[in-house]
Amino acid sequence: MHMYIHVCTEEGFIHKCSCSYNEQFLETYSGHNGPVYRVMWHSLFNDLFLSCSSDWNICLWHQDKSKPLHTFQATQKQESVKAGSQSGRRKTGTDDRLVDHSSQEAVWSIDWSPHDPTVFGCVRGSRIEIWNMKHNVLDPLIVHKPLSGTRQTFIKFSHNSDVILVGDYKGEVSVFITKNTPPCPANKMQAMSDVLASLESSKK
Repeated sequence: MHMYIHVCTEEGFIHKCSCSYNEQFLETYSGHNGPVYRVMWHSLFNDLFLSCSSDWNICLWHQDKSKPLHTFQATQKQESVKAGSQSGRRKTGTDDRLVDHSSQEAVWSIDWSPHDPTVFGCVRGSRIEIWNMKHNVLDPLIVHKPLSGTRQTFIKFSHNSDVILVGDYKGEVSVFITKNTPPCPANKMQAMSDVLASLESSKK
């Protein structure tokens, strides 16, 4: 359990705070150029967290470093995931079209996959993205835009299945099932360690 509180700000900073030192910030993380909406800690690597912002970016951080380990921003052309969705009493069909969206939209929410330590999801504008850092840190593995085209504001992985819950600004929740994704690594700790080593070596 973390002994600190990490606070998102409208200025793009993330402040590390403690109730024991309430007169100053213990650390300030600088990597975003707009309001930061959410911070999510990694379940296995307790020093790692993700942040998302209105500046279109997702940052991966180590809590002992004030600059991000990596910044994720999707390119403009991606392929939609084949997925069914059920929202309330309304059921939508499968959307298998190629999509060509601008990545220059705010990232409202992020979540780590509880099944694969190298995977996280986010909602960017009206689309859903699933990233697999083991396979690619430049583009998401999956991009899906629901037929409704509604701005998505929240994403959450299920701990018991391959289901992802996504909420939108209208208050509706959609249920998605991921299919044909790469298998989870046998050694989860080693898989994430390899990703971190690769990110570190790419900066040299």
